[in-house]
Amino acid sequence: MSYGQDARIGLSFQNSYGTANVASLHWLAPISESVDLKKAQLVQKGLRGIYDTGQSQEGMNTVGGDISIEAKANGLGVLLEATNASSLSVTSGALYSHVFRPRTSDHQSLSAERPFTYLKFLGDTGSAHRYYDLNGSNLELSISNGELLTAKMGIVGGNFDRIAAVAATYSDSNVRTGRSVLLRSTAPGYRTCAP
Repeated sequence: MSYGQDARIGLSFQNSYGTANVASLHWLAPISESVDLKKAQLVQKGLRGIYDTGQSQEGMNTVGGDISIEAKANGLGVLLEATNASSLSVTSGALYSHVFRPRTSDHQSLSAERPFTYLKFLGDTGSAHRYYDLNGSNLELSISNGELLTAKMGIVGGNFDRIAAVAATYSDSNVRTGRSVLLRSTAPGYRTCAP
């Protein structure tokens, strides 16, 4: 992302294809992202007796790219739901259990997954890029020694338009409160530590 600190990324799930949704956005703090509209260029190849290249026409438009985030609870849950399906959540006191299972009901003809809207505000404009009818194509989890777990999701499909910028509100559950869990790549297992 070329706009640094002021860029904001939001993801919201749609009820069906063709209905962009920015009413219930999940705001993500990206490490990097490359989601963009790609326009193919078609050049006329007919000979016209001149040395200039033929006229160009706009070809097929596609949306694609990926987003990488630190794999904190809320952000990772959003990416899991975007690539798998809705989760079954079970709450027992302070313990939350999320189970992602394949959809058992009939799905739409375009994809078995639930489509989502991806909103990108770049900070120096009054508008935001809205990509909708998207699907998560893959999810990669990685960790390096001494670093936090990161999640990278591939995004495909969709449409594009511009809308007015939307104010971001980030969840407090991604903020470190109480205890945290450290993962180490040099030894199996985990260790709990106080803040």
